[in-house]
Amino acid sequence: MEFLYRFSFPNGTLKLFHIVVDDDTLSLQLRPRDRQPDWTRLGFEQCTHCPLDEGEHPYCPAASALVEVVEQFKDCRSSQAVDIEIRTQSHTYTKRGPLSLGMSSLVAVCMPTCGCPVLDKLRPMVYTHLPFATLQQNLHRQLATYMLAQHFRARRKLKPDWEMKGLVGLSEDVRTVNRCFCQRLTAACPNDATVNALVHLD
Repeated sequence: MEFLYRFSFPNGTLKLFHIVVDDDTLSLQLRPRDRQPDWTRLGFEQCTHCPLDEGEHPYCPAASALVEVVEQFKDCRSSQAVDIEIRTQSHTYTKRGPLSLGMSSLVAVCMPTCGCPVLDKLRPMVYTHLPFATLQQNLHRQLATYMLAQHFRARRKLKPDWEMKGLVGLSEDVRTVNRCFCQRLTAACPNDATVNALVHLD
């Protein structure tokens, strides 16, 4: 799967992001970097419920996935109006709106596919990623994806969660990641663009 994000600023500046996700594993394919910034280290403002060990995982998967995004937008305001174009292999979405609107879509692809063990449960939603979605549309996608997962659990003779009790815990875990990751970004970045993109996801 491929996503091309195009941000056109009023002054003529153009920022492009080519996101590649493996079709089979839905794993984000990152280009290797010679050096990771310090704020991507796992122990830097680590999420309170992160199960990863710094000895085995020196860098936060989510932070590593967003290095280029943070660097490109570090001097931008989240409220700045831009022309946003998002291309997938089958659709093109365009909208003029605040920078954070397009960035929240970009973050919603990168973070669930980055290898974070908490956000990993959201990975199947990338199949139906919908840029500029409303709260109701996102809720519908989340509920449908969760119930489909229970269907497949039942087919494998595992106990399904038809009452969706586990969805409450999952939502709380995601909110905790977003809150902690905002603290990481606030400590690392002078401006608010990436932080507000995460706030839009919560």
